[in-house]
Amino acid sequence: MKLGQLKYLYPDLFTSAVVPVAKALSQVFKTHRNYLTEEIAKMVYYHRVKELAIVLKKACTSHEQRALSNQLKYVYDITFFTEAGFRNNLESYSHAFFIGTPAYYGDWASNCLKADTTYFVSYDMFTSKIVTRSVIPNQLPKGHLVSTIGKNIEYDDGLEKSFAIDIEQLQYSAKEAVQRVLADQAENESSNMQSVEASTIHLENERFIFVSKDSKIRTFLPNITKDFVKQIPFQDLEEDSFIIIRNERDSKLIAEVADQEVLKADAPLLRAMQVEWKQSLNKMVGEGGITRTALHLSRQGMTTASPTSLRIWCGEESICPQELPHLLSILGYDKNEVEKIHLAMRKIHTAHISAGRYITNKLMSELTSDISLQLLEKGWCKFTSKQLNGASFNIERVVTIDHSKHSVMPYNLMKLFSFND
Repeated sequence: MKLGQLKYLYPDLFTSAVVPVAKALSQVFKTHRNYLTEEIAKMVYYHRVKELAIVLKKACTSHEQRALSNQLKYVYDITFFTEAGFRNNLESYSHAFFIGTPAYYGDWASNCLKADTTYFVSYDMFTSKIVTRSVIPNQLPKGHLVSTIGKNIEYDDGLEKSFAIDIEQLQYSAKEAVQRVLADQAENESSNMQSVEASTIHLENERFIFVSKDSKIRTFLPNITKDFVKQIPFQDLEEDSFIIIRNERDSKLIAEVADQEVLKADAPLLRAMQVEWKQSLNKMVGEGGITRTALHLSRQGMTTASPTSLRIWCGEESICPQELPHLLSILGYDKNEVEKIHLAMRKIHTAHISAGRYITNKLMSELTSDISLQLLEKGWCKFTSKQLNGASFNIERVVTIDHSKHSVMPYNLMKLFSFND
């Protein structure tokens, strides 16, 4: 239930429970002091810290970094990290400050060995009841126990009753965002294009992409000095990896490079042959339906024919299927045409492999250590390649991989979507 609905349906509950909490939050937001940064500054000054790492769950803005750095002017070296960036970084520090509680980051943070001294600094909101519990032996000498439980706490009257309120977040959850894209796709679905079975990769900064199971993913290894850009099968991708995504579809870039750098003058004729046989296949699927067409091809002796493989063959990423000569014969091409088309598709396939290596080499020549630092600080970055005709790329950290299957149109594969669009 959203706040507007809650106010309309339960006005008394809204007035007694939601409004006081909202006012308390408003008071926190309006205060000119920042006790959290002040506390960090005091601790840094007291311990004479000269270099430190500041770790946040998500990346902070450059304005936030400057605001904190201005209070720590006497610190020579300050490095900001996201949680994953600090975990993957190979450096160690004299002091590390986690903004948040140990429970917020998980067990790994409490057992982190990347700093001589680790601090957790956070705000908290709790009921105004302080109960003294005897957890320390009474024999402890007087003066050996220092309590800071009341420090920096502002007391309010509190609420007379406690309510368990489940208020729906205004932002889309990951699952809702995926379903929203699929719904939009269904409304604009073209009968001339076959969908592909795809899984979802959730990325830093509340974004995600759809990836087919046969995809190759280009990864970036920030802590490696040689061969730090690699292309791996989707099934080998792991969480916390960094992947390189073109802001237009990556397959389109490979095709462009293959045509310009490898196929050259032969490209127009070879691409025309590719378009021709795919149009014939799409026409057969459009007339008979994908399931019946797959069954028909199987009865004609094609062992690899299935609805899933047929969707892939109809897409533009498939170039030279394993049983292409047999498929072409079923589509009505004579023996000479089958041989010519098959040879042409093998040339295109080889050109795409060469183009992939070409792109990887160009990216490695342009990516610098500054980008590695950005990735560790923010979890993602964007750059433009001068050697690849101004192609724009994002490097994004993989947060989770959802292997649930969705039917996705080819134009939505490897395309960045936001949870909040």
